[in-house]
Amino acid sequence: MNTSKNTTELLGEYVLQVCHNLRNPVSQIMTAASLGKTMAEERTDVRRMFEIISLASRQLADIIDVMEQRSKHEGTVTPGRVDLATFLQNQFRFFEFDRRMRYGIRLRFFPPTESIEVPVVPADLVLVVNNLLHSIFSATEEGRTIDLDCSISRSDDGPNLQLVIGFPDPVGNRGILLAERLREAWSGLEQLASRNGIAFFQSGESPCIVRLSFPATTG
Repeated sequence: MNTSKNTTELLGEYVLQVCHNLRNPVSQIMTAASLGKTMAEERTDVRRMFEIISLASRQLADIIDVMEQRSKHEGTVTPGRVDLATFLQNQFRFFEFDRRMRYGIRLRFFPPTESIEVPVVPADLVLVVNNLLHSIFSATEEGRTIDLDCSISRSDDGPNLQLVIGFPDPVGNRGILLAERLREAWSGLEQLASRNGIAFFQSGESPCIVRLSFPATTG
């Protein structure tokens, strides 16, 4: 029992040290990105790249904060309020730019027509959604197109986010591969998602439907 406790304490101290050492480079990236956006005011394409760097580094800083809080024995993380539509726009913009530049994959994103604030830890939502998006893109061949049709709805149990994922130029068994990749990703995310009261539903292959259900909001 004491050995287990000592191991947990050592792990917590290690995570705290890692978080501390990550803060300085992340802070420098955020500062450089902010200056770059200002300097690139007349260059829309360059400014967009700096905006993506700024978004990614800010999210990394949030993840470090959450890691640090959870590594402390008394640490608890208070959920925030995340606007789903804005959040999705930012995440899809980052992934679309990254995959298009690296693999020639084109993302056709159909954003939700309304938005709802959900009570989650923002850094946890980043990890959940980014892992699911990575699974979607990893099932897509280079040079192909993905359609992501998003909708947000309300129910008695809470808000729901639905993604309908389709391939307008289907080749091979990508729908089957996509369904497998999503199931694999969720198996590693389930514990993190459950901390935030997020439930997962998946059906079909082409198109594939993914639904995330969130706790009911109050106030």
